[in-house]
Amino acid sequence: LTVALTTTTTTPPPARANPIDDFNVAALLRKAKYFLGPLQLMLDRLVALERVEASLAAEDLVSELGKATLDCVNPRGPLASYANVRDVCTLNILVKSATRGPAVVNPPGTIENANVVAAQEALIKGYDALALELGRAPVGDSRAAAFAECRGLVKEMAFALLGCFRLEAKDAAGIERAFPELFAGAEPGTAEANGAIRGVRFS
Repeated sequence: LTVALTTTTTTPPPARANPIDDFNVAALLRKAKYFLGPLQLMLDRLVALERVEASLAAEDLVSELGKATLDCVNPRGPLASYANVRDVCTLNILVKSATRGPAVVNPPGTIENANVVAAQEALIKGYDALALELGRAPVGDSRAAAFAECRGLVKEMAFALLGCFRLEAKDAAGIERAFPELFAGAEPGTAEANGAIRGVRFS
């Protein structure tokens, strides 16, 4: 009696990367999304404020500006007094965590640190200029220009902050797709870990 045996072979799954590396990348992706959330909120609130600012009373305008800038200008409510002893500006808190830790560490001397600090300073100056603009009568399109400048600076801040996480291009592109308004008009994956100063202006 002859028994024919049929054997089958299966293609083994591709070798996995080091599970620890996978875990670390996943953790960085979660952190990056968490850090970009407040910037998306800033952008949304700037757009909303521009729509209604002409109809707001001075006191309401001050409060709404604090809301739009996440307390980087005109801290709101209890934060106003707390700001005397602790930094309550959300932007500053994010930058500290993305340079000094605990989120990631990018010490002075690294291009990631230089980029994000420069973007931070530019955005704060933009907010200060917007506050001055809102406190006086507009001249021509000065009001629209001030808002457009801040929107562009928020987007530049998003690139610089994402760069702090030193992600590979494909991972950075995935984060950019999750925040299309923040990265609109940019080539996907351009905020990866190479840290190059983009010099791109957004509006």
